[in-house]
Amino acid sequence: MYLNYCRALQFDEAPDYVYLRQLFRLLFRTMNFQYDYVFDWTVLKQQKSSANTLSNSKQDATESPTADKNREYTVSPKTHQL
Repeated sequence: MYLNYCRALQFDEAPDYVYLRQLFRLLFRTMNFQYDYVFDWTVLKQQKSSANTLSNSKQDATESPTADKNREYTVSPKTHQL
């Protein structure tokens, strides 16, 4: 519906943004998504920073001969449910 609407627009015709937003809201509700204010790019950024932190911590522990050997490094992954 969205693509058909967009393709049918003339070059100088302004789109009906209220209608287009309504299409996406209806799809969102139809798919039973929950609006949790968590965005895909936020989750990816958190996963990358967690992976970097973990690799830096492991690297520090292996490089330092006086590193505390009883120290554990754990990362709890955050799950993202739509």
